[in-house]
Amino acid sequence: MTPLRSLLGIALIAGVVWRLEVGWRGWAGLVWVGYFHLAVPVAVGLFLAWVARWVDAASGRHRVAIVGALSAYALVAVPATKLSLEMAYGRWAMASWAEWLTLWWWLLAPTTMAGLLVVCRAAPGWRRWAMSQAGFVLALPVATAFLAWFPQHGHNMLHTIKSGLLMPLLVMALGVGVPVRVRPAG
Repeated sequence: MTPLRSLLGIALIAGVVWRLEVGWRGWAGLVWVGYFHLAVPVAVGLFLAWVARWVDAASGRHRVAIVGALSAYALVAVPATKLSLEMAYGRWAMASWAEWLTLWWWLLAPTTMAGLLVVCRAAPGWRRWAMSQAGFVLALPVATAFLAWFPQHGHNMLHTIKSGLLMPLLVMALGVGVPVRVRPAG
């Protein structure tokens, strides 16, 4: 299996798990904002396993350092993203300009990941970083436009997130930013 195919596989699994969880816990209203999504640690774990398998690292120790750094980042990023979503859909009309700035911090996840990769001596290069960052930023508008063709419940930004369509695009965008080494079969 190639790095791209395995990344696509975990991205699709992450999207399906997200959609199943939202359907299981209840689609109506903003219920999905108020609970911890089990699909998130599943997606993060799958992504970290993918990184551990495919990252172009100088040694096994570098590989462990990369996965450790990305794990530590995820431990901060996941709860911060949840707080951002709660703020956006809970009290967005009352938010100050500073709160609005913090709402969109997660859009820089590919840049933060690229910085961690550089520190761990697995620099992604400018092209990879730019593709990853652009893919991450464009994921929501692209998924929303795509959902307009197949509107189950609606096709706005909220329904795009709830549908699970966004998750695979974000996983793919992050994966593009990881320098990979194709290993021979066997």
